[in-house]
Formats: sequence, C-alpha cells, structure tokens
Amino acid sequence: MDADAHIRAFIPLQRLPRHLQDQAVSQAEVRHYERGALIYAQGFEDDLVYYLLSGTVELIYHGKINRILSATNKAALRALDSSGRKRYSVRAVDAARVVVLPAGLLDRLVTEAEAEGVTDSEELEVAEIATARSSNWMIRMLQSELFSTLPATSIQRVFARMEQLELKADEVVVQQGSPGDYYYVIERGYCEVSRAIVGGRGQIHLADLGPGSAFGEEALIANAPRNATVTMLSDGRLMRLPKRDFDDLILSHVLEPLGYEAAAARVADGAVWLDVRYPEEHANGGFAGSENIPVNMLRLQSNRLRKDFRYVVCADAVDQAAIGAFLLAERGFAVAHLGEPIAAVAARLPEALVALPQADATQATVLHFPGAEMTLPSADPNSLAGRPIDPLENTLNKIAGLSTYAEAERAMHDTTPVETFADTATGRSLAEIIESLEDEHDSLATPASAPTPAAYVAPVAEMDRDDLAATGARERAPRDAIGQLMAEMEGRLRGEIAKAVENQTTLAAIEYQTRLARMREDNEQELARREALIRETYASEYGAKEQLLRGYYKKLIGLANKISRQKAQLQEAKKQFEAKLASANQLYREVEEMRKLLSDQISFMDDPAFANLPQIAGL
Repeated sequence: MDADAHIRAFIPLQRLPRHLQDQAVSQAEVRHYERGALIYAQGFEDDLVYYLLSGTVELIYHGKINRILSATNKAALRALDSSGRKRYSVRAVDAARVVVLPAGLLDRLVTEAEAEGVTDSEELEVAEIATARSSNWMIRMLQSELFSTLPATSIQRVFARMEQLELKADEVVVQQGSPGDYYYVIERGYCEVSRAIVGGRGQIHLADLGPGSAFGEEALIANAPRNATVTMLSDGRLMRLPKRDFDDLILSHVLEPLGYEAAAARVADGAVWLDVRYPEEHANGGFAGSENIPVNMLRLQSNRLRKDFRYVVCADAVDQAAIGAFLLAERGFAVAHLGEPIAAVAARLPEALVALPQADATQATVLHFPGAEMTLPSADPNSLAGRPIDPLENTLNKIAGLSTYAEAERAMHDTTPVETFADTATGRSLAEIIESLEDEHDSLATPASAPTPAAYVAPVAEMDRDDLAATGARERAPRDAIGQLMAEMEGRLRGEIAKAVENQTTLAAIEYQTRLARMREDNEQELARREALIRETYASEYGAKEQLLRGYYKKLIGLANKISRQKAQLQEAKKQFEAKLASANQLYREVEEMRKLLSDQISFMDDPAFANLPQIAGL
C-alpha cells in the first residue's frame, strides 16, 4: 500500500468522499524518526493529530510502557492520541514514519461530509468521535471507563442531546432535596459538593469537581430527591443530559438487572456477591461468600475490589443496588445487580441467606490513651464540678496531681548532694570497701589498757569525725601501725571521694550553664533568621495579593457607595411617585364627585314633574 492510500485508510478519513480525502492527503506531513527518537512527550500540547504510517512505536504512560504499536496493526489506523494535551509519550522502537494532520482540518472535513450527507455520524466509532469532535472534556469522557462500554451510536446521541448551561460563581446547580432531572458533566469551571447537616446546623463539604467530572446520576437512578447540593466555585459551563435520555442512552447499556436465579448462576460461574448494605445489616444475614462495602463508601473503597473479578451487587433496595453497579461500572468493573431486594429473596428462599461474621472490634490492636475513666486529682475534687469532664483535660489534671508545682520546680534544679553519693553504684562499692576496712581495723584493735601513743592521735584528728561517730565502728584511735595506716587510707579515701564529687558537680553545672547560654544564643539567632525569612516571604508572596485585595476593597466600597446613592435616588423617586399617586387619587375622587353631581342633575331633569317646564317657561 502506497503512502497516499494508507493515509486515506486512516480513521475518520476512510469514511469521507474522495475529494475530501484528497484535501487531507495534500496537507498531510510525513515525519521520519530514527530508532529511539521521541515523537512527543506526555503532557505536550498542540493542535495536531499523529498517525503511524510505518515502523513500530511504544506508548509510555508515566514512565511505564503502556503498549507497543506496529503500523501493520489495525489499531494503527486510529490516531496515536487526540489533539491538545497528549496523554502518552510516544517513542520510536525502530525507524518509523508518522503522518501529522491539523485537528481543525479533520473537524472541517467531517463537518462538510455530514453536511453533504455522504457519511452518517452515528456510524463513527468512539475513536473517530474523539478525533472529529476534539474537546478536552469530551475526550476525557470518551476515555472514561463508563463510556468505553457504550456503543458509538449511543455516545454520539449523548453528545447531540446534551444541553449547554452557562453558570456564574456561587450559583447553585442542584439543590439538596430537589427532584433529579438531569445528568451533568462539567465542561469548564469547578463545583463544590456539600450536604446539609441534620437539624439545619450548616453544610459539610464533600468534594470538589473539575472539568470532565460528572454528577447527578444517583437521583436519576433511584428516582429520588437530590442527596447533596452542588454549587459553582467559579464561572463555568456545564453540559446536562435530561433524565429520559440518560435512561435510554446510558443506563440501558450500563445496568444489567438479574433475577436471583440468574445472579446465583453467575456467582456459581465465578462472580462475587457485593453487598452494599451497612455492615450490621450484612452481618445479620447475607449471601454466602459476599463482600460488603456500603454504597456510600463505594467511591472511596472501590480500590479494595479486583478488576479481574465479576461482581453482582445486591441490597435491600433495588435502586441502591443499581447505584452501586453504576458506580462500579464508571470505574471499569464488570458488574451486574440483583433486580429484587435481598429481603424478598429471603422471604422466598430462606436458605439463600446465612449469618455472616462481623468484624470484632475487640480483636483489633488498640492503643488506649487515658481518658474519662481516670479520676480527678484528689487535691481539688470539685474543680470541674457542674460540667462534663473532657478526657484530655482529665489526663492533664491527673498528671498535675502527681506533685505540686513547688516540688516539680525543685526537682528541676536540685543536684545530687555529696552525702547522697553512696546511693549511686560507684558510691555503694566504695562504701563496702570502707566497711570492710573498718571491720578489719576493729579485729586488729589492741586491748583497752594499752596506752594511746600521741603519734596516733594526729592522723585520727584529720579524719572525718562525723563519719567515725556515724559508723560507730570504733571508740578510740588505732594503737598499732596497721591501724594507723588504715585510718590514713580511710581519711584520704573519703577526702578524695568528696573532692571528686564536688569537682564533678561544679564542672557539670558550669558545662550546663555554658550549653544553656549557647543554646539560647543559637535559638535567638535562629528565631531572628526565621522571622526575617517569614517577613521576606510574606512581602514577596503576599504583598502583591494584599495590594490587589486592597484595590478590590476600594472597588467594593465604591460599589457600595454607588448602590447607596442609587438606593437614595430610588427612595426619592418612590416619594415622588407616591406624591403623584396621591394627586392622581385626589383628581380621581374629584372626577367621581363631578360625575356623581352630573348624574344627579340628569336624573333630576328626567323627572316627569319637569316635563312641562318649557310650557311653564313660555307663560
């Protein structure tokens, strides 16, 4: 096949008459790419449509190869991607030739062919519609899982019957509680979905929707009022499809209701029951082997389901099962739904339902944080009387009751005294050595009758007499050389221990103070730096916005003043109108009085008594 014939075979050119195909061939550009060359990157945007003429290319989606396409494949007759922002990156696997056509040219040629009646637009395939009717929101819809299941004729009718709706920011699209009448698709702009809190205590935000997003299907499927309010966040354009067309063109192709017998047969063939009731309802009785995801959680938890499985959705209401099936079909699942309530199946076939285990919360691993079960501090039992106890506040009060503020303050500043050094491991070891030496000293003591050498008295005087008295190990000084030696060793040892402890304490305090001063200085510098950075960031990022907002504020003030002046003018006009109305009413009353007077006079003149008035006047 030569290049011209190959180009004529591209979709949608193959359906066009010969003279329109000639225009496309004459404006087609053939580009050559070497092996490994990038044809275009994902996210690249232009108004061209690319077709593979020869060779092989690979389509890459977010860094992963999505598929490899050869020019000999029938799929290569379609465009590699739509015009506008490219969905894939395309790279040549080997030497390739690519035909490039302007998207506007294709659109014009298809429109001319439809005007001539040569081609039927309802015969176009989905890929042709995307190429011939290029629009970002439309392309997103065509690429969605939902529209991939619809026949091309239905898709074309959907686009043909959609109505365009221009809306302003803050304008309500659908109101919660109103009847469902349209299926909406956002073409341009953004919407907010919110729901009223029970009791009328405000609104809760549910989601934000952007271009290509659809909403409104639940009320249409269930024939129920809207369960949420959708409000425009910005100016935008919506496309809406009436309920009748939504039912005929979308629901009839997406939903597949099954009787219980047919559904059970499908489950026996490998499908899975999906119960969309609440967990407690599912636990009270459901189909054996069924999975459970409440219908209001399907959007968030559908990723729990496997797309290679088939599902049959069931519920206590058929419309709830249909909604669940539609939500799964939107996400690309092969799904049908039970066309009768579970309760009806249970009434007819009680053995079809079994009791199912419910998740036991007691088996879960729970981290308990002290809460309301804690008692209040005994120091002030009435401090929270008369109001509910907050769990966190109760916990803090419990901690605070463990000690007084003064005790905590002293504990933060007290250091270990020298005399309590024996409470440490090293101190206990040294104390045991000293006690052992004292025991040895006592066992070597001389008889009490022996005189005390004066030479032995001095070393004893240098010892810690308080310690000697405290131990009670001996009542007099040693009387031999060994005792004198032991006494000197004991005194020196005690002195060294005291000095070491004192020195260590002093050094630790000095080091602590030094570190604290350094930390304070570093913190002050860091705070100053961060403050300067924040101020600079604010000035750079929010200065212009602040000026813009100030400008808007001035405009609003001016607008408010203008409205006030107009209001005053309206009040003045109202007063003038009321004055004129009063004058008109007065004039009307005067006219009525004159009319009544004339009427009375006419009646008086018609009286028979005045019939001979002319004769009397002639006398």
